[in-house]
Amino acid sequence: MTNAHPHFSAAEFAGRLERLRSRLSALDVEAALFDEIEAMTWITGYGNSENRWRCVVIPIDKEPFFLIRALDAGQCRKRNWIPDVPQYRDWEDPFPVLAERFADRGLSGARIESVLANRARVRGVSLDVVRDEAIAKASLKRMVTADDIAHAIVFLASPRGANISGHALPVDADTQALA
Repeated sequence: MTNAHPHFSAAEFAGRLERLRSRLSALDVEAALFDEIEAMTWITGYGNSENRWRCVVIPIDKEPFFLIRALDAGQCRKRNWIPDVPQYRDWEDPFPVLAERFADRGLSGARIESVLANRARVRGVSLDVVRDEAIAKASLKRMVTADDIAHAIVFLASPRGANISGHALPVDADTQALA
């Protein structure tokens, strides 16, 4: 953004990012995704309550980004300090764009890969051996992808997920078998 922010300075935005990233680090979380209007507005100063899904993603060590419908992207760019604003058209599914942005930032499965790589190193076997063993133990016989997580988020944020409250929804392909 090149103009002055209508709500807070670049320094205030940097401070908010730092506090959030510090908390993410303490929790050992790679990124936070906010699709709730108050949280989005707190971190960025921009909130959009239109009827299409939107979110802001704050990775712990990569650049943050907004994902918003194309019709709202111009105002979003003008009213926040995050320059990366991928967009989708009203008739498109936003989640392939979200998954692509996660992958661009190395957030697509990076954590499980590091866990599996460490297990392979400790055991003195290849990463492929450990990955194949993990998949064989998982009831769904596959690893979770960024698309899987994105689709769960869409469901919970949609009218179809409106009656789900107070529960965790593990999107893990039954990875408790990996423990």
